[in-house]
Amino acid sequence: MPDKRIDSLDIKIIRLLQQNARTSFKEIAAHSKTSSDTIKNRYNILIKNGIIRGSTIVIDPKKTGEGNLVMMG
Repeated sequence: MPDKRIDSLDIKIIRLLQQNARTSFKEIAAHSKTSSDTIKNRYNILIKNGIIRGSTIVIDPKKTGEGNLVMMG
């Protein structure tokens, strides 16, 4: 079973991606003072362990001209 413990670097990666899921590994690495390869590896482990399950975009329905958007889950 994979190790699901996370550390401060993992938390930093998660927080930055929560602010903007399109943040590049290079930009996260600069904020974290580490290499982009380290960030990529950590990200892949977070995905593999199910800690990060995906990413999404948020659409402003008023700007699309499509009316209301309803999401149910």
